This record gives sequence, C-alpha cells and structure tokens, in this order.
Amino acid sequence: MVKLRKESNKDSLERESLLLTSHINFEDLAWESAFYKVMPKKISATNLFLSFWAMQGKGKNSLRKWCIEMSKLTTNTVTTQSLNERVNERAVKMGELALAEALNSKKKKEKKKGGLEHGVFNRILIRDSTTQNLPAHLSEFFPGNYNKYGDTAVARIQACYDYTNDKWIHFKVQSYRNNDQGSADCIWEVVEPSDLILQDLGYFTLTWLSQVCENQYIITQWKNRTNLYTIGHEKIDLLKLLQDNKKVDQRVLVGRKEKLEMRLVAQKLPKAKAAKKIKEAKKDRHSKSNHSQEYYELLKYEIYLANVKKEILTVKEIAKLYGLRWHIEILFKSWKSYANFKTMFQKEKINKHRVLFMIYAMLIQFTYLMLKIYPYIKNSVSKITDRPISILLFIEEMNDSIDRIMKLKKTEELIKNIKMYAKNITYQKHPKRLNTIDKYLYVKNLY
Repeated sequence: MVKLRKESNKDSLERESLLLTSHINFEDLAWESAFYKVMPKKISATNLFLSFWAMQGKGKNSLRKWCIEMSKLTTNTVTTQSLNERVNERAVKMGELALAEALNSKKKKEKKKGGLEHGVFNRILIRDSTTQNLPAHLSEFFPGNYNKYGDTAVARIQACYDYTNDKWIHFKVQSYRNNDQGSADCIWEVVEPSDLILQDLGYFTLTWLSQVCENQYIITQWKNRTNLYTIGHEKIDLLKLLQDNKKVDQRVLVGRKEKLEMRLVAQKLPKAKAAKKIKEAKKDRHSKSNHSQEYYELLKYEIYLANVKKEILTVKEIAKLYGLRWHIEILFKSWKSYANFKTMFQKEKINKHRVLFMIYAMLIQFTYLMLKIYPYIKNSVSKITDRPISILLFIEEMNDSIDRIMKLKKTEELIKNIKMYAKNITYQKHPKRLNTIDKYLYVKNLY
C-alpha cells in the first residue's frame, strides 16, 4: 500500500529540516512499526518524541504536561486521553526501531583516535548495566529484587560504549532479574575483531571469556574462587603468590575444567584504597559476614586477567586501561543526576508501554547527544582550551537547553556558545586526581 504524507503542513516541513530527523526518520519508522495506519491528524511521530524531550528537560512527567509541550509544536489540540491511547505497544516498537537507527546512523568505518589502539586494538569498548526503580505495580513486567515489604519493579539497561569513538553502540532493556552474567553474550551484536573489551565482574563466565579470547582482547578482574593453575597444571595458591611478589605477571590456566590460558596481572593497592575495599566488603549486606580472612587479604591487591601480551601492555598500563571502565559509570551518573532520568519514573500511575517508550526515547536522546552534538562541541572547544569536556557538565548543560538542542538544524548553530562551553563545561585541572580523559591520554602517550 502506498503511504501518503502531508508535505504541505508547515510543522512537518520544519521537522524534516532538523539535524535530528536527518539521521532518524521518525515518520518512516512510524509506518514501519504500525504506529501509523493512516495519516495522523494530530499526533505525529516526530512531535511525539520532541514534546517528550521538552517535558523531560523540565523534569516533568504527566500526560497534561506532555500535551502542553506538543501544543507548542502544532496548531492541533491534543487531549490527554488521545495521547495516552497513542502511547501503546506500537509506539514502543517505533521507539525500539528509532533507537536501533540512532545507534547505527553512522555506518561508515569509524576514524580511530591515534595512539594505543591504533595498530593494536580496533576499539576500546566498555560495557556495564544500570538499573532504575519503577512503580511496584509494574513488577509483573519488570520483576525486581526480592523485598520483604512486597513486590518491587526494576528495569535493567545493558549498555556498551565505544570509548574510542565517543558513542553508544548497544542498549538492551530488560528487567532487574536479567543479570549481567546471563546477558554476557549480547555484546556479540556489536563486537568486532581486535576490539578491547573492559567490563566488571558481573559478566565473568569462563565460557564467554574463552570465546572472546579467540578474536578480541579482554581485561577483566579475577573473580574470587576462580581456580588458577600454572602452565604445568599445578594449582596456584594466589595469596601466597601475591605475598611473595610485589607484582605478578605470568601466564596461567583459568578454571578447573576450562583451563583457559590467560595472563595473570596483579599488584598491591595503596593502603588507603585497600582499607576502603575491605571496609566496603564488611558492610556488604549480602555477604552475611561469612568472608574468610583470605578473602580480605586478597582485597589488598588489584588482580586482572587479560589476553594482551606483555610486549603490548605492562602491568601498570593494564591497570590504567582498566580504569577507563569508570567512564561508563560517569555516563550513567550523568543520566540520573543531570538528565532527569530518575525523576521521570517517579510516577505511580504509569503503564508498561509508557515506561518502555520513555526509556527508548531517553536512550535515543543520549545516543544522539554523544554522536552528533558532543563531537562538534569537543572539537570546537579544543581550539580554545586544552581542558577536556566534563561529561557530567556536558549532559547537565544539554538538559538545561534540550528543547533547543533537539531542534537544531545544524551543529554550527552552537558556535556562539563555544566560549561559554570552554569556560563552564570543561574539567578544571586537579593536581592529584586524573579524570578518565587524562587516564586515556596517559596510556596513549606511552606509544
């Protein structure tokens, strides 16, 4: 069936000229997802997203506020009832398709940053998950952790960030009970040969590690109680090995059955950091205070498993590179602290479809900001100052002006703000602490 579109509508023409819609064609996706079955009279797909983001930027979340923001984009009057009916399973499908298009809108081969990964690693990929509490009545769809006070609802978002190219490349929306270990394989959708993957212990499985080691690079922490053996198949007393050496860097076999050959890298932590780790472990309410003394002694060390050769990375460099993993935590924090992510879900009367649409819409926004807006601002600011941009301050500033940012027709419209960005959203030099950008540059400059 031929799908007709109203090109005479002034609002539609303006929407089509946006930088955003040149990369994500919401109108075509509306037909593909069946959000449109006939040409809409009032609620267009593009305006549905734009009005939501305008409302989100103000930290508001109600159908009434959403309708008000939509009325600013069109001459049509939208009722809360009609809006509620339109945010259904077809709107969710449209959001899912739009997020996929946003993540893949730059299909050509990425230009890599110079330095460490050039000629060694294809990309540095960081992956982790973040959770968001939802109203308890959604526990059937988003079952959360068990709670003596009743059912809980928690969404989990699996995420993978391409640190080399400053862009999100994968998201998966699940419930809390879809833990990281069970989602270890989802990265295969985006991983490429020779990528370096940085991840926390939640994803640690020997089966998955054995697959990664075939074509990719991996740096992961050692998981407590995972058996280690010498190349000669003798079991290693890890604590004794660490206590007898200031640094450890040797080939080992990992796993009682798997015997996966990897590189064991370890060094003692400064006393203050070690003490902090031990204190946190003792406060862990899930541990039931049954950790052994050996467990606490091992916390005094940073212990990694990797398949990167000594000729490529030293012990110190591996530790520095693994520190980049915290960059994704900063991105998550920027969502929740500065982009009203948490605020938007503090709503008791909200249904499953609205929650899912909101999540997809916000992920589309974060993807777009890092893919299209951040590179332009970063490159422009670098001509004024050598201070790198703070992700937290960047997201905060974008959220404060999100209505205008999402309606840009070209990034050059931001040129008048570059001096302000250079002064107000960049890191201040700290004599004793490295930010994640400094850590990257530290490792890059070794090569």
